[in-house]
Amino acid sequence: MTRDEAAVEVEYAICYLDADALAQEGVGGSGYGLRDVSVERYCSRLVPAEGAYIELGTNPGQELLVSVRPIRSGRSVVKSHHVEFSEGWQLGSADTAATVDTTAR
Repeated sequence: MTRDEAAVEVEYAICYLDADALAQEGVGGSGYGLRDVSVERYCSRLVPAEGAYIELGTNPGQELLVSVRPIRSGRSVVKSHHVEFSEGWQLGSADTAATVDTTAR
């Protein structure tokens, strides 16, 4: 976190996409870019990401969601997120380049 005037709480969750809801809206197999208000509509299930697994190639798919909630007024900037992963015997980690810049009033 590069700036945290709003004392944000950051949470991660796995979204199990609801294929029927996405199809009704004409959205492809991914919910990427959906607005926050759509999470409950497009996710048939939401579970905490810590210790969870995302299974690749499933239908409907799964996505990692990030929630940034301000506690007080101010500006907060989250520059990246660190993700650890495994695939069989392979282990790895990566920093995502997703920047969240929010101002709470």
